[in-house]
Amino acid sequence: MDVRHAVEMAKKHVAETFADEPIHQIGLEEIELDPDSRVWSVTIGFAREWREPGSLMRSLTPSPRTYKVVRINDADGAIQSTKHRDILSAA
Repeated sequence: MDVRHAVEMAKKHVAETFADEPIHQIGLEEIELDPDSRVWSVTIGFAREWREPGSLMRSLTPSPRTYKVVRINDADGAIQSTKHRDILSAA
């Protein structure tokens, strides 16, 4: 598969997996194809609304980003795993 197809699959997988949660701003963060295993590692970021609806803080602060690494087999397109990725902010 090509890189665009891997990204499309990863975004669709994240959207479907978290469909019962209020996520938005789903976007590509990183992508890599391991040449030995032929597995794509696609990092997808998205925002979650954890705060109370209608609260003042919700309207004034951006939603925190969550990052997931979706691993996809290049040969058959099978999703192998979805794992959380911590992104440490530089201070």
